[in-house]
Amino acid sequence: MKGDRSTVLRGGTGIFSGTPPYVWISNQLGNTGVLTGFEQFTNTRARPFNPDPDKYKPATVTGAPAATYELDVADPNYKFSQVWRTDIAIDKTLPFGFIGTLEGLYNTEVNGPYYINANLPAAQSKFTGADKRARYTSNRINSNINAAYVISNTNTGHSYNLSASLQKSFTNGFFAKAAYSQGVTKNSFDPGSTAASNWGQNSQSNDPNNPGLSFSNFSPGKRVFLALSYRKEYFNFGATTVSLFT
Repeated sequence: MKGDRSTVLRGGTGIFSGTPPYVWISNQLGNTGVLTGFEQFTNTRARPFNPDPDKYKPATVTGAPAATYELDVADPNYKFSQVWRTDIAIDKTLPFGFIGTLEGLYNTEVNGPYYINANLPAAQSKFTGADKRARYTSNRINSNINAAYVISNTNTGHSYNLSASLQKSFTNGFFAKAAYSQGVTKNSFDPGSTAASNWGQNSQSNDPNNPGLSFSNFSPGKRVFLALSYRKEYFNFGATTVSLFT
């Protein structure tokens, strides 16, 4: 800002994309309704545990389609994940050779992933009393379909992180840094690999197909960071660095 790098203002904004999670597409290749079938029992007494792996095998295999199955599909307008990220920071040279930094980072979803189970009907009733949440007496529209998971997009997720740090490089090879950060991340769900787990892990208290926002499992919270390192150069062609972080 002054031409001598004693005060540096930096930052940027843009839309970022990472490597597409192709497993979300391969789920659809494996769950078409004809490759695998399911038997789902809400009462475990119907099929109690048995150590014999052949106990519940079908007596005959005809090649007919499975009686019940899972479907994984994609919204025709689905787009791979993108995030709009904005960052601004200031680095200031302080007395005694210290450098102080203040930084703010904000992210918002442009094309975030989102799952629904299209075979889940609307809730049939509500609980009474203090708990007014929806109550499902049936969880399938089509009884032959165990679930029909649809991947689409949302733009409700967001996060921010604020940080401050102080660091100094010493002439004898030592380097020290202390920092503090505080951040929050909220989204509809923390994506995994399979459609079933992505939908089933929605953090929600009412409608699984409309979970709303909640704190991510990866929300950073508050953190204090301390680092100390020592660099020793030798023989005019190499060096060794030893570091301690906490």
